[in-house]
Amino acid sequence: MASMAATGASPHPAASICKALPAGDIEVSVETQRIQMLNDQESDGDGQLNFVSTLFTDDFHRSHRSQFSVRANSDKTIPSQKLPAHVH
Repeated sequence: MASMAATGASPHPAASICKALPAGDIEVSVETQRIQMLNDQESDGDGQLNFVSTLFTDDFHRSHRSQFSVRANSDKTIPSQKLPAHVH
């Protein structure tokens, strides 16, 4: 579902059954700690990695998205300072 909404657009259109609702009492935070590039599919250098992390409530009325791009070679770990911010 995160890929269906354009970057910067809401995945919760006001006229839809998944329209945004106010936040609840419990906050959830998720952190990406490590990404390993297994096979960059490039024979001439670094491969491009596009990473999208999205959290949705169980009823799809609230969500948060984080995305980033980085270049890396196969079998390399992406440095932690290049990883996306917390999603909450």
